[in-house]
Amino acid sequence: MLFTGRKAHIVVRHFVSPVRRKVPVAEVGPVRAGETDSLTRLMERVAGEDGALGRRVPWSFLPPPRFPLAQFVLWALTKADAENQRLDQPLRAWLRRDGFAWQRPLDKAEYITRFLAVPALATGSVSAVITNVYDMAVWGAGVIWGVALLFAVSLATLSAANWSTGHFRYRWFGSQPFLPREPRESLADYVARIHALKDADPDGDEVAKLLVNAFHEDLRIAYRRLRPWLLWPGWARGAHAVLVLTDTGPGTAGRRLLTLMHDVQVQVGRPVPLLVVAAMDAPPDFDAHRHAGATMTDAAGLNEVYARWRSGAERPAPCPYVVIDVGDTEPEGGDSSHRVGRRGLALTYRAAVVMAVVLPLYVTARALLPPVCAAGLTLEDEQCVGVTASVESFSPALAPLLKRIDQQNKAIHPDAKSFTVVYFGTLTQRPGTTDVSPLVGTAGELIGIAARQARYNALGELPRMRVEFANAGQSYAHAAAVAEQLKRRAVGDETLAAAIGLGWSREEIRNAVGVLGSAQLPMVSTTATADNVADVEGKPSAWFFRLPAANSRQARATVEWITKLGVPTTRGRRFKGEQVAVLTQAAPHELYSKDLTGWFIRLLPGVSEYEFSDDSKLTQRVREACDRGTELIYFSGRGAQLATLADAWRGHCAARDVAVMAGDDVTREVARSLQNGGSEQSLALQLVSLTDPRRQPDVPEGEKRSQSSGHRAVINEWVTKAAADKVALPSYSAGHAALGYDAALVVTEALGAFLGMGDFLDIWGDTHVRTGIHYNLRGLSVVGATGKITFAAESEGHDALDRQVWLVSAGEKAFKVHYICTPTDEKAACARPK
Repeated sequence: MLFTGRKAHIVVRHFVSPVRRKVPVAEVGPVRAGETDSLTRLMERVAGEDGALGRRVPWSFLPPPRFPLAQFVLWALTKADAENQRLDQPLRAWLRRDGFAWQRPLDKAEYITRFLAVPALATGSVSAVITNVYDMAVWGAGVIWGVALLFAVSLATLSAANWSTGHFRYRWFGSQPFLPREPRESLADYVARIHALKDADPDGDEVAKLLVNAFHEDLRIAYRRLRPWLLWPGWARGAHAVLVLTDTGPGTAGRRLLTLMHDVQVQVGRPVPLLVVAAMDAPPDFDAHRHAGATMTDAAGLNEVYARWRSGAERPAPCPYVVIDVGDTEPEGGDSSHRVGRRGLALTYRAAVVMAVVLPLYVTARALLPPVCAAGLTLEDEQCVGVTASVESFSPALAPLLKRIDQQNKAIHPDAKSFTVVYFGTLTQRPGTTDVSPLVGTAGELIGIAARQARYNALGELPRMRVEFANAGQSYAHAAAVAEQLKRRAVGDETLAAAIGLGWSREEIRNAVGVLGSAQLPMVSTTATADNVADVEGKPSAWFFRLPAANSRQARATVEWITKLGVPTTRGRRFKGEQVAVLTQAAPHELYSKDLTGWFIRLLPGVSEYEFSDDSKLTQRVREACDRGTELIYFSGRGAQLATLADAWRGHCAARDVAVMAGDDVTREVARSLQNGGSEQSLALQLVSLTDPRRQPDVPEGEKRSQSSGHRAVINEWVTKAAADKVALPSYSAGHAALGYDAALVVTEALGAFLGMGDFLDIWGDTHVRTGIHYNLRGLSVVGATGKITFAAESEGHDALDRQVWLVSAGEKAFKVHYICTPTDEKAACARPK
């Protein structure tokens, strides 16, 4: 931008003033008295060690441009003394004059983070693979991650140090066209050659063009946006640097710089991120910049002349100036539309710098340090266990679902009357666990509870239901300790209405039942079927309410199927006890398999029992049973061993057409296999299910019109709405969802009955909510998502009466229901489905 006229100097300063504190600006006026007006002196004022363009711009949040290449040429021209000394030592001293180009901690961080991304990603990935593939102790993983972080930071620091000193960038002098550095020429020899040429031809343009070209290259480096994985500040620079020349008359260094910058740019063919604003009395002669010609003195040199012309013509030289004649006009006002120097990009860049430093430290800390548990939770076995309303410390697979429940909790007005239902289950697994089936059941129960919460909280002026979480850890290992915590909570909170879940038949659950019963907290169990799981001091807990049919009822229906109804995969054949073998899982703290086997043997005498404790023993017991002529295998173990059972059956029993039946615990595993297209289900299996395992569209029309279908529709509507709201629900068991819904349903029904007994809403804070719920759970009868639910009115032994079980077979694509039974202590009461 060339401003001409008598007032040009004033207009130039006015033109540049809006950006002086936003972008790098260097204003170079006339030389002081006694100083030499030379291009070298001018460039020292612009890009030297104290040059104006290299100064930090206050509040720009960006590092200033740096000029190591230009400063190298300036040192060679002004400080080197090639005649009196060798240049190796002075050059080395100059290169180390200030150490690295970081004088502030933020500058150092900015330099290092430019080179941190790639080594951090590489070493972090290798560390993650090593620690995940090998089952390492915590200290071993700590060593791996610590070494990886140290290596990444060290490599980035070395790279940044090498770059900041500018050493390797001096190779650039060998690739540029003006006085290029010779191959294998030492840097000291190159300095001597530059200095000698300056002395030999002080008015020559070769050294001057080298200086200007180095200045241009420094600016390109400062503004470049190559390699986005490097945090280069050029990505954050929104406006070019500005060079203001107020002394550009004929014969001045300013005029020479204007001409040289254009000539160098034309010859190199690369743009320069620099705006030059100059003031002069009259426009310069443009002719020197308009032609790319060549003079021929000898016809023999035609080819050489043509080559020179073609080289010049490849880079057309347009007029390099915008000329504005201001005449005698004084500047008025200012342009308020300047958008130069916006700080948004700079702040984003600084945030990226901070993240590049913090993120590797954070990832390493998360890998080495134990997880931080939410309020109410403590770290046990690398899991956060305890009672909390937070949803932040549980399995990532459950996170979207838990967040949805948290949103429903937060939708309750702080002043609204409310009561709390605690889901007591397993919401985490130990690191490295591959069996995710428990979380599939947990997800189903939580979906059912959430669906009931959403529906109930939309009803009238009733108290609102809140859901909190009691995580007992994998396999309910910490159930007793969590129950103690919940007991302490119940002492001062009567609105703590009930615990829902407790879905495994294990010693830990039985211990928890004893603790929660002593706190007089009602418990509604979803899938714990062992008859003795609720026994406290030899008799059933009065505070434990079981939804599903117990093992004793399930075993009666199974024996009826085997001995009277006929096994489907054997074309309806019936079996005697001597033809049947039962596989019992003998595991510490396990109640389910032993209890189910005990009832099965009691109802079908003559059965052979084979115990197993792990997968290898299971394979061995299957082989033994089939080798001894067993014609039907009854599996009373957990669903996690189903794949091993199928593999052993194929190897030792399939050729003999040995039938296989199983208890209810395998239902979710089979359902998951069928959802995957049946690719994992190669075993023709008969089993007992606690709920109708068929998908809702496959239920016969007569059953679709049953009362339970209304509650199933509520669950389906909740799932559909969650999907429409982009909630990534985890894999879940539909049967568990129905049982979870019904568990919340009986609590709200009991609360409704309690509220009908008096004006308890008027004294809600002093109302014994859980006592009223417990009282009204006894004798309650309601139709839920799993059918009719009726609890006896007696003070203890609260198993839901006349609960149905489904006798089904699992084919390649779907379940098939053969009988629906309503077993009691005396009979199985089975009938064909309608």
